[in-house]
Amino acid sequence: MCDFIDVFDSVLIIKTKFNHEKINFNFGDCWISYTWSIRNSGQTTQPKLNQVELIKKLIGNWKVVMAKDTVLYLDYKAFGLGFEGNDRTLAKDKKIGEEKELWGYDSKLDKFDGADFVKGKDIEIWVFWFTSNTKV
Repeated sequence: MCDFIDVFDSVLIIKTKFNHEKINFNFGDCWISYTWSIRNSGQTTQPKLNQVELIKKLIGNWKVVMAKDTVLYLDYKAFGLGFEGNDRTLAKDKKIGEEKELWGYDSKLDKFDGADFVKGKDIEIWVFWFTSNTKV
């Protein structure tokens, strides 16, 4: 689960609940920086955000250069009050990973529930929400 996505000009930072190293990805003209950290359990009062409008920022096609000769392609399409996605990872032009995603807005929780179906692996269930106009 992501703590937030932060956009500064052309840099997107995603934080999760896990401890991992920082990894940079190139989305063509946009650099993506994934920063993994342990979640802060502190609570703060947040303004009411339009979660459905904010999710539209993720709709589209993305190319993530993960390493030399390794690329992740993301294709997110609007679906109801959420989106569906197809992801594939190529290393030296050979497919090494594939995933389908389905995300929907839960109005009672004011959050998105989603499932990632990773080919050859167990299903992943996620919940996320925006905490600001630029943070998930």
